[in-house]
Amino acid sequence: MMEEMTIENSAVIVADEKRYSQYMTFMLGSDIYGIPVSIIKEVDRYGKVFTVPRSPACIKGIINLRGDVIPVIDLNKRLFNNESTITALTSIIIIQLEQEGEIIQIGVMNDCVKTVADIADEDIEASPGFALNVRKEFIRGIGKMQENFIILLEIQSVLNLNEISQLFQDAVKTDTVSVLQPDASGNARQGG
Repeated sequence: MMEEMTIENSAVIVADEKRYSQYMTFMLGSDIYGIPVSIIKEVDRYGKVFTVPRSPACIKGIINLRGDVIPVIDLNKRLFNNESTITALTSIIIIQLEQEGEIIQIGVMNDCVKTVADIADEDIEASPGFALNVRKEFIRGIGKMQENFIILLEIQSVLNLNEISQLFQDAVKTDTVSVLQPDASGNARQGG
């Protein structure tokens, strides 16, 4: 008999004396990733995303979700610095996070949503760090499920607004430097 309960804002199932956590799994390239179901508001097909001028490269743009403006992060770009290829399977997972005392919604773009997986806590190993091409603080652990490994993201770190904001400021500075170039007398002028 399964009993469902909520512990620390996570969907947890207890069965056969094991604790299971639920993760939404999705593909980035040929790897399977997962994020806790408890922070997911909804999953939508990739649609019209409006670009935001001078935003960091990992911000694909914004969407209008029933009147709410939601920023969309390209996870391939954020994790690997590779632009996602949009296909019929591309989707956006809408996540609700608390950062600095405020509830925010962010869309995360991925190649293909798979399923909700129940992973036993004892089947989650610490990230090896060396074998993954992702920053260590972005990885919560590696979940084992049948013959698959699921890379469990530490989504609070991946979507750290302070860091993304700094990327935005750096992008603006770079853009400003490339636009303003000194002329022969040393005065700033508009570049070409």
